[in-house]
Amino acid sequence: MIRFPRSLASSRSLVALALAAGLTTLTACMVTDDVEPDHPFKGEPGGGDPSTAGTLTGSVSTATGGAAGFVTVRAGERSTFADGQGDFTLRDVPEDVAFLRVSDDPLRNSVVYRPVDIILGASVHYPDLALLDLPIVGTVNGADGGEVFAGPDGTGVVFAGGTLENASGPFTGVCGVLMGASLASDDLFFATFPGPMAGTTDDGDVVTFEPQGVLWLNLIFANQGLWLAEGSTATVRLGLPDGQAATAPETILAWQLVDSTGTWEQIGESVLTDGVYDVEVARLAPVCWAEPIDQVCEVTGTVTDQDGNPLASARVIGRGLGGGIQTDAVSDETGAFTLAVVNDVASELRGYVGNIAGTPDTLAAGTPCPVTLDTPLAVALPDWSITLTWTEADTDLDAHLHVADGSWHLFYIEPGSLDGAPFTRLENDDRTGTVGETIVGQRWYDGTTEFWVHDYEHRDSEQTLETGAMVELAIEDSSWTFDVRDVPFPLAIDEGDTTVADSTGWWHVFDIEVSGRDVEVIAVQRFEDGTTAGRAKHRIVGKPAR
Repeated sequence: MIRFPRSLASSRSLVALALAAGLTTLTACMVTDDVEPDHPFKGEPGGGDPSTAGTLTGSVSTATGGAAGFVTVRAGERSTFADGQGDFTLRDVPEDVAFLRVSDDPLRNSVVYRPVDIILGASVHYPDLALLDLPIVGTVNGADGGEVFAGPDGTGVVFAGGTLENASGPFTGVCGVLMGASLASDDLFFATFPGPMAGTTDDGDVVTFEPQGVLWLNLIFANQGLWLAEGSTATVRLGLPDGQAATAPETILAWQLVDSTGTWEQIGESVLTDGVYDVEVARLAPVCWAEPIDQVCEVTGTVTDQDGNPLASARVIGRGLGGGIQTDAVSDETGAFTLAVVNDVASELRGYVGNIAGTPDTLAAGTPCPVTLDTPLAVALPDWSITLTWTEADTDLDAHLHVADGSWHLFYIEPGSLDGAPFTRLENDDRTGTVGETIVGQRWYDGTTEFWVHDYEHRDSEQTLETGAMVELAIEDSSWTFDVRDVPFPLAIDEGDTTVADSTGWWHVFDIEVSGRDVEVIAVQRFEDGTTAGRAKHRIVGKPAR
């Protein structure tokens, strides 16, 4: 298994290598409308329409930096679970989705929301997600009410008697109070912050704000949630450490998260008293204390790869260092982006392409605004290539790549692209064995990518063994070689089970398993029924006669 670091140093440009080796790009051959009657693929090429949806990937951690495994990730009607390492891939997300929601136990953990900007046919990565555990910090009697503190700094809640209820009606027993706070001075504050750093004021204006902290609050009885009765309120309090309280605004607005939209709305105003902010709430949802920012600093720049080529659909995160705000943007087709920072603190800007992080740039505090970055944000993309060659003259073998998310099947009809999704391309269709066929790529997609070879000339697996076919997979400075003569025929052996090999010339060479930053190459080396490729059926039309 290869574990790629968050920032990859590219060793070469595979496109340039291919050209230097004489693998010049050829015009794709024309096709007819006739369907090959004996071809195993049925259905439409591509298996899906990447122009109607995008893919979201990300990593979820705990507030202490560990993996938050098996949490629920939802975007609109699409949902999935993160794996044991907290990594997730959410495919087929339509462009009308507004936000991403990450949660675990709805009572015992915080919830994180992020605005979503779907890039059709592409993948957008969210590395900035962390869930805060909400411990039981005390109990309260529903009939009498009471006060519960989460710690000595004054963070807590006050309930009046007779204000709680559950599904059975008014609650008069004793329930547990779960509470947790995240402060601007905390290391993982931006990752645990549950929504955008902007909200809607009482006047209906949407403003960017700089938060001091967030408070989560839940009630539990017999593993069931409770809530405030209609018309009732509770007082929630956020205590600040001395250092933060010394510079915090004396008067600040309070905001509450709206679960249905993942956005903030103003609910009141607080005065800092003995290092504590408080506000009345009518529902149990995250509360944030944040001051609107009159002047934000607009930053423009571009995102490029290691060779200076502009990168579209890159996510750029701007994050204050030791305060400030976090904002993000997605680069356009020229690699350009614009986002906002607060210029009274230093800020870090970093680009992400898929699950690969770029080199950060830092803006010093007090940088004159607006800012245009002199140097692009660079993201080193993983160069990789697959080269198919054979020695039998005037024989037509074809390379077929099924990209992990199921939207792309690259072959002589659909060669792909390096300028847009899937950022992978078949360089040429060789029908005589003179130069071979090469696929080059600059992006990974979580899941299983499959590489197959079809003997278009013979349609016979036994004769395919005589073609001298070889496949080389190169990823950065590592390479793997696969020889068709090593494929067992007429029997294929799979984990001790012996079965008759497919006879129609379909060679399943290898799979690439990608999970987050882990990339594993799995040698398959079997003649198989091509209808199993890519877990989808495809229709392939025939090539014109030579």
